[in-house]
Amino acid sequence: MADPLDHAPWSSLDGDHRHLGVFDETGNAAKYQKHVGLFGGLAEPTAAGWAAAATITREGGIFGVFQAGVELPTKGWEVLFHEQANQFVAGTMRDEPAPHDGARVVRLDGDNVDAMVELTGLAQPGPFKAGTAEMGSYFGIIGSGAEDGRLLAMAGQRFHPTGYIEVSAVCTHPDAQRRGYGGALTRRVVDEIRALGREAILHTRHNNDNARRLYEAMGFEFRRQVDVVAARRLPAG
Repeated sequence: MADPLDHAPWSSLDGDHRHLGVFDETGNAAKYQKHVGLFGGLAEPTAAGWAAAATITREGGIFGVFQAGVELPTKGWEVLFHEQANQFVAGTMRDEPAPHDGARVVRLDGDNVDAMVELTGLAQPGPFKAGTAEMGSYFGIIGSGAEDGRLLAMAGQRFHPTGYIEVSAVCTHPDAQRRGYGGALTRRVVDEIRALGREAILHTRHNNDNARRLYEAMGFEFRRQVDVVAARRLPAG
């Protein structure tokens, strides 16, 4: 059986996130509901898997795969994006200081979704939709003083492969950089994941050397690279 970390969305949809998924009749493909995210998974990342994915993807729709060893589709799909992501697993984590400038760490909920979508749209940590917040707990840093009430930074949980939970959407408003917010929130999310009896993972773009150095300094350990593919389903014929 494949390691759940090699196909995190598939393992997640087959487990904790089944209620957020759409599944083909053969059990060979699954994806998150449209309002949640664009990623899915394939039981086998081959032509047969892509054929199954086509049955749950409308013409013109996009199916994203976040999986190791993906075979790119050659029939019925247009590949829009193919890149590798670096995958990390939390090890011995260093302490991260809490904000000391009056800003406060809060648990985000449905009342914060608009602000979360706005912040991720500005900071671009990766795909984030209104329903992405349903995938797990999210924390934010709310400003004080002249920044009172503003969501300045956030981080939370995305994929839930068996035994693990992914730290995701770690981002900071451009006006609030270099205050340690990202590190503080990342550690808060890791602590919550471990309190659930799971281990934390995260992903960065393969060529983002600054992010790799930052997360490794925090205590994350590189595991492997995985493929990230987005493909558009073409009209039949």
